[in-house]
Amino acid sequence: FHSMLLKVEDLMEWLIANKQNRLQFALLTADAWSYFSRSDTRRDRLRVITTIAHDFGLAIGVDAPIMFRQQHSWTLIQSSFPISVEQQHREIRESVDWLVSTGIDFLGTESGSSEFFHLIKC
Repeated sequence: FHSMLLKVEDLMEWLIANKQNRLQFALLTADAWSYFSRSDTRRDRLRVITTIAHDFGLAIGVDAPIMFRQQHSWTLIQSSFPISVEQQHREIRESVDWLVSTGIDFLGTESGSSEFFHLIKC
């Protein structure tokens, strides 16, 4: 991670040089490393990246779909459906709290599902 921080700074410098003031990126996850997806280590690393962005005067945000299961997207709702509305709300709140704790300035999201997701009729 630390060996790549110069690349992060290069990106921030390029954004400023091209008159950009915001950066938004998609968080990813995968079954093989799901233990890391919401870990303290990842949160700390994201804090480092957000601090670098802020040092350059950039706003930084994350794209985190509510349940859009496209490829390896990190989603606000982790559980498989069907789950209760209360559980959905709880997971969204916990996920947003986790993201905000990384120092991001804004959150982008999608509210739909994808062709890879099929609801089970109850």
